[in-house]
Amino acid sequence: MTRPTPFILMLLHFAAVQLAWASGGAFAGVYLLKVGFSLPEALAAYAGIMCVRFFLRFAGIEIVRQLGYRSALVIGTILCAFEFFALIGADSISGLVCWILISAVAEACYWPLHHAVTASTCAEAARGRQIGLRQAVMALMSVVGPVLAGTLLARIGPVTAFATSAAMCLLGVVPVLLMSVIPAGPVPSLRQALSGADRLSAILFAMDGWICSGFIIAWALVLFDALGSSYEAFGWTGAAAAIASAVASLVCGSALDRGKKRRYLVLASVATAGSVLLRAFSFGSPTLSVIAALSGAAVSALYVPVTMSVIYGRAKASGRAYGFHLTLEAAWDSGVVAGLLAAACVAIWSPVPSLCVLPSVLGVAVVYACVSRAHPATGAAHLAALSLVD
Repeated sequence: MTRPTPFILMLLHFAAVQLAWASGGAFAGVYLLKVGFSLPEALAAYAGIMCVRFFLRFAGIEIVRQLGYRSALVIGTILCAFEFFALIGADSISGLVCWILISAVAEACYWPLHHAVTASTCAEAARGRQIGLRQAVMALMSVVGPVLAGTLLARIGPVTAFATSAAMCLLGVVPVLLMSVIPAGPVPSLRQALSGADRLSAILFAMDGWICSGFIIAWALVLFDALGSSYEAFGWTGAAAAIASAVASLVCGSALDRGKKRRYLVLASVATAGSVLLRAFSFGSPTLSVIAALSGAAVSALYVPVTMSVIYGRAKASGRAYGFHLTLEAAWDSGVVAGLLAAACVAIWSPVPSLCVLPSVLGVAVVYACVSRAHPATGAAHLAALSLVD
């Protein structure tokens, strides 16, 4: 029997984890709204997670050094599962603080490893198609997850809903245990990680965080409010949006491998800016909000393969994928914290909640400039920079 390739095993892991995030993670913010937190307070809670996560980013280096990439990824996945259990008690201030701390530790450990392993297992000649396939899997899991979570939350309660998400996350451990050697490069020292950052990629990730703060995180809260704070309506809307995203992911990923990056970069940038504006000016209308959700999901499927194909290419070329993504995730945290605080300020001062997503549009031009200038092979410069450290 042929052993599954590392890419396939990582794809199976991603499917399980994404199903958990699409069910429990996607409802974390709206659950806070449901138990009585205001929109600015919920946005500030997310900013708290990202802020703590930023300071914990480099604490995981020694864990990875001692245990190796595979064992550290297993631990990170288990910690992410506990994040859903902690969310159950987030209806009190003490419970909210506990959720913020556990979420920050879990995500600080998990996401650099996730991206490093993904970058290392993608094939050079098929990176666009593989990232497109990964996005399609994410979208398909996002069809099942919201409907399942919405139904469980509405009809049974948060304990069962979030415990189910935790169990799904734990299933993602199995494919990782089947992996052998993970070629993510040597584990850097703290000094190497800080000194050898790929600046263009760091700026790109920071701006991606800024965009996601409004376009994804704040928008989910706005959409939930526009749909009458109904878990089931929110879940079905998310599922419909995921179908549109799956189709667009596969089309865009294949086009990137055929050398059409420039065309799709322009299309993705214009479409992302337009989608942010549509979401911002939906003004709480259920009909406009659903249209904005569906169109925005398709836009994300264009945007993500265009940006991540560049990032993964530069990470793999560096020869040090883990150290590369460690600094990038810290940059993403800084961008999303700034974006969430900007969204919270707009939500406080604006009578229209949907306008809180508007600051995201400022990051689109910067992302376009970074991707248009980037060449995956120049990630080798990152390797050369690291070799000069120490």
